[in-house]
Amino acid sequence: MALRKFKKFIQDYEKSVSRQLELNVFGEETDDSEIADAATVIIGSELSASERRSLSDDFINGIEKMSERGSTIIAIVVALE
Repeated sequence: MALRKFKKFIQDYEKSVSRQLELNVFGEETDDSEIADAATVIIGSELSASERRSLSDDFINGIEKMSERGSTIIAIVVALE
């Protein structure tokens, strides 16, 4: 499988999931936009359940704050076995 730019991947995925619900959030050019806020977390499997829950909650709270400010948000979550 050839690598594709993330923007193109999301556009293709959104079209295949639902044309009716597709939002044109990629219609504007964002290449030159400044990042207003960012949050990253790695939740290792070696952590206790309470540590994992705390990190997850903090990450979600950060996303909620960005959302309340009306920011455009891109969130990616990957689980590794």
